[in-house]
Formats: sequence, C-alpha cells, structure tokens
Amino acid sequence: MGEVVEQEQQYVDIHPLKKGKRALLFLGDFFIVFLLSLLLFHVGVYPLGRYIAKYDDQITSLHQAQVRRDKLLYDNELLFAKNGENKDYDDFENNLVFTCDEFIHAWTDSSYSQKYNVFAGYFLNIENQPEAYISFYKALDEKTGFFSFENDNVVLKEYYVNEFLPAFDPKDSMSSKGQTDYQTFENKIFVQGYSKLLSILESEDFTRDGISYASEQQIITNVLNNGRTLIVVGSIVTFLLVWIVFHLVIPLFSKRRKTVGMMMLRIERIHKKNFDCLSIPMAHLSSFYSLAAYAFMPMFIPWGSTNFNELFSLPVLFPLALFSLAYLIGSTAFMLFDPFNRSLGDFLCQSYCIQNDDYDLLVQQKGY
Repeated sequence: MGEVVEQEQQYVDIHPLKKGKRALLFLGDFFIVFLLSLLLFHVGVYPLGRYIAKYDDQITSLHQAQVRRDKLLYDNELLFAKNGENKDYDDFENNLVFTCDEFIHAWTDSSYSQKYNVFAGYFLNIENQPEAYISFYKALDEKTGFFSFENDNVVLKEYYVNEFLPAFDPKDSMSSKGQTDYQTFENKIFVQGYSKLLSILESEDFTRDGISYASEQQIITNVLNNGRTLIVVGSIVTFLLVWIVFHLVIPLFSKRRKTVGMMMLRIERIHKKNFDCLSIPMAHLSSFYSLAAYAFMPMFIPWGSTNFNELFSLPVLFPLALFSLAYLIGSTAFMLFDPFNRSLGDFLCQSYCIQNDDYDLLVQQKGY
C-alpha cells in the first residue's frame, strides 16, 4: 500500500507599492506626457496650425486695426503719449499708464492742463452731455468716496488732493497711506472708468474721419478669438496625440501592458482577482482614468506661446482643468486612505501596482 504524502502549500507575500512610489509612478508618466506635449506643441502643432490658418496675415490686420483704433483715441484726446511720440500699437499699455498719471495730476493741480481728464473730454467736449458726465463719475465713486458733487460739479476732495500732490513733486514723496489711496484711485476710478469709456465708444460706434471704433475693435476681437481657438485646439490635439501614444499604443505592444513610467520604475499592474497582468481592455480602461487626471495639462501646454495669465482665460481649457484637478484631488485622497495604496483609477479597475520582483515570484509560484 503506497504512502500518501501531503505536499506543503507554499505562499508568496505580495506587497503593494508604497504611497510614495505610487505617487512617483503617476508623476513619471505625467511629466513624460507633459514635456513631450510641450515640445510637440511649440515646434510642430502650433506653427503648423498658424500656417494653415494664415494667422500671420491675421496678425498684420490686427496691428493695422489697433493703429487705426488708437489713432481715433489720440486724435480726440482720449489717450495721450508722452511728448506726443510712440503711438504704435504696442505702445498702448505704456501710454495708458502715462494718461492715468496725467489724469490724476489734472485732478490734484487746478493749474495743470485739464485736457487730461479724458472722461470730461468725451462727455463734455465731444458729446456735450454734462448730466451723463456727472452720472458717470457718481457710478465710479459709489464705493470709494474720492469725490464730492457740488452744484453739478465733480470735485476731488481736498484730503486726497493733499495726499496725491507729492507724487508730482520730485522733492517730495507720498505717505504710505497716500500710496495706497493713489493705487485705489488708479484701479477704481481711472482703470474701471476707462474700461467703461471704451465700452461706450464701441456701443455708440464712435466714428471720426472715417474711422469707426466699433469696426476696428471688431477686427481686433475676431483675430484675438481666432488666436485663442488656434491655441486651444492645438493644445488639446497635441495632448491627445501624446497621450494616445504613451497610454494606449505603447501599453498595447508592451509585454505586460506597461506604460513608460512603469518600465522605468520596474512596476507591474495586476488584477485583483487572478493576480495576472491586466487584459488589453482593462489596461485601456485604466488609461482613461489617467486621462481624467491629466486633463488639466492642456491649459499649460501653450505656456511660452501666450502670457501665463492668459492661460487661465482660455475657453474650454480652464473648466477642463478644474474638473481634472477635482478628480486628481479625489484620487490622491483615496490613495492616502486606501490600505493597498491604490489610486481611484486602480480601485475602479480592480488592480494593484506591485514591484517587478514580487511579480516574478508570483509567476514562479504559479508555474507560468
């Protein structure tokens, strides 16, 4: 009679990635996609898009419209240039600052040229609307209290006159309180007032010598909108191309459905139930969760082709970034509290991330 020998069952300890290593895997794949998207956008997609859309020609028409529009402002003393020079399209911002300083100087010194009160220039000298002039200043001054309104006149209060005068005396200087009030006056009175004035010029179709402010502004708006559309579409297309290559194509042809980050860090992703590497459909599903986490990336890809502050005003990209950021915060919080250090995407795909060495032991134990 043969002897029955009961074989001892063997076990293999499989340890999930530590939280730091799991975060490093995300950052590795993220920066690979981001840096390549950044490069591809600036050297390929965006220049090609500009060429196809003939955007350089549109920029030329934009500058011509800006020059005509600004000439309308200069000729009617609604904008001033220092010494009457430098009135090209790219000098608008500097001349607006100069106009603002001269505007405040005119309010603080009655002997100074009052032509720099551009709001009086429009409502009183051009349109002859004294009531509209008073109403305009009352609306601006509603929450600040810089002015007093006496006998249908607008007067800067004596307190602020004394505060601001040292700004125009090279031998004197304003107090800290004066500097704060000066900046408030700039922002709340001049900047907001000038913005309203330009809106009035556009809505009223202010026209002189055959130049229409509304028409020139429409050309400028159209070209700028086309530029934003070109940047938004180019950024999204670039991001999707790079993401498809690195999160769909490469894992499809890699031996164990690995991303480049997983290859570099020697990490495996296995299914929760059978501990096998993920199937192709499940690997692709996992990639789409990474797409949600990366979706704030397109907002920053155009950085370098546009000002940083303008990135947050690009249509579509900013709302998309907010959605992505919410998902990323939720996924990070989930990983912090998950006992297996899984991201939200790992949990939804029923997968774990482990080290290569642990996977090799598992394969050896299972015998394949």
